[in-house]
Amino acid sequence: MNQYKRHMIVFVVFALFGVCCLADAQSFSGNEVARGYVFNDLNRDGVMDSGEEGIANVCVSNGEMVVATDTEGYYEIPVENDTIVFVIKPRDWMTPVNRDNLPQFYYIHKPEGSPEQKYPGVEPTGPLPDQINFPLYKSPESDQFSVIFFADPQPHTMQEVDYVARDVVEELVGTDAIFGVTLGDIVGDKLDLFEPLNAVIGQVGIPWYNVIGNHDLNFDPPDNNNTTETFQRVYGPAEYAFQHGRVHFITFNSTYWLGDKYIGKITTRQLNFIKNYLEHVPKEDLIVLMMHIPLVHDDDQVPGHALENPEDLYPLLADFPHTFSISGHWHNQANYFIDKEQGWLQDKPHHHLVQVTVGGSWWSGHMDEFGVPHATMDDGRPNGYNIISFDGNQYSVRFKGARKPAEFQMNIYAPAEFSGEHPGDVDVIVNVFSGSSKSVVKMRIKDSSEWIPMERFIDKDLNYERLLTLNDTIPEHLGKNIPNFYDHSEWKSLYSLWQAKLPGGLDKGTYTIEVEATDMFNQIDRGYRVIRITD
Repeated sequence: MNQYKRHMIVFVVFALFGVCCLADAQSFSGNEVARGYVFNDLNRDGVMDSGEEGIANVCVSNGEMVVATDTEGYYEIPVENDTIVFVIKPRDWMTPVNRDNLPQFYYIHKPEGSPEQKYPGVEPTGPLPDQINFPLYKSPESDQFSVIFFADPQPHTMQEVDYVARDVVEELVGTDAIFGVTLGDIVGDKLDLFEPLNAVIGQVGIPWYNVIGNHDLNFDPPDNNNTTETFQRVYGPAEYAFQHGRVHFITFNSTYWLGDKYIGKITTRQLNFIKNYLEHVPKEDLIVLMMHIPLVHDDDQVPGHALENPEDLYPLLADFPHTFSISGHWHNQANYFIDKEQGWLQDKPHHHLVQVTVGGSWWSGHMDEFGVPHATMDDGRPNGYNIISFDGNQYSVRFKGARKPAEFQMNIYAPAEFSGEHPGDVDVIVNVFSGSSKSVVKMRIKDSSEWIPMERFIDKDLNYERLLTLNDTIPEHLGKNIPNFYDHSEWKSLYSLWQAKLPGGLDKGTYTIEVEATDMFNQIDRGYRVIRITD
């Protein structure tokens, strides 16, 4: 491409960008232009050598604008003095990863570096290079693949970094998942733990992406500016995207710092980035939004529980029939189905999953025989993670308790032994870990009675109430008992409890209660509870 044509591209890009951003006071105002190539790095040395060709039609972004490379793999995009330019990984290609398996897909342009803060940010990068070239490696991808999702590992000490290693990382070494994601609160305000935690999670052996959370911010600034400096130094941009198979993963920072507290918010610049990228995405592909603070919550009027302006996001997704979003933040698991009454613009509700957390109840609770706290979440579910399987533009979610068998998907509560003439007065209660309002749960006496439908209800988990008496290990940094942090009793999407009465007419003897739960993906789980009936 000759120099005249490239100058014309720059002119058109700036003109179009100016039109789309008239209402955005924070839009790019700099007059520098980053330019370079996205190329096939055949020898994987990170340098565009002779014979290594550019890759056409690959998206590159400055965090708001999105441009596609030309037939030679060339791009140009405006930058300011505080800009991260990054490539959006396309299907069948992969970016380099560092020794901790963190994807390296960006270039940070901060000529003067980050401001001085408690936790260091980016060192001065100097003048803009003549070219910023992004290497990609050919990596064929299937439509079918699995991804590991962590949320809130949130270690405050090196001991808690070791808990992450013992509790979840070691069992994942050798996984067949393609990559992993941590959905924020990577650490617990101690940003110098980013690197040791990355080294631990990197041992899983797959590329690992990260989303910023409220406990990953620099709290020095008096407003939302410069709160992601340390995150940028370690992980790169807080807003980015990548594609795998027919799925487009888009992440944004949903935590907005006000100087003395945070709220959940999506900004105009973030909305512009999502909008601009979606213009390059086929309508029938699956869009997965990844964030820390959820889109919605039962108690979303409290600042920080959920985004204050999720309705600003919904129009961008209106023409995409296949969408899913996932977050962390609340140390329990809940499924939300956002419908038109809540501002969603499609007939089919949008599924938002608030993810189970690795740190559970903030690494509190009685130590097990291996020296790791039970960390059971306050909805009665074990701490852990989710494995999400993708097939084209479809997906399914599987809950996985830390160091628990994959089949352990529920807790069943019933007396181990009871006496009386009326077993039909005895309640059976089940906590289905992946349960939602779309789950169907039923029970029976195994091999002897008809299935009995179970009804969903809202209450506290019985096992968690019992564990409170064992909470003799409260981490020093918490300063108070976990259950007193919040009152979750009215959060209707939080508890996945079902109940039914035992069937009547049971004679003295030993029986097995069998529970069958079918989730929204038609995945069937079973659990069993042995009981005795005496005289």
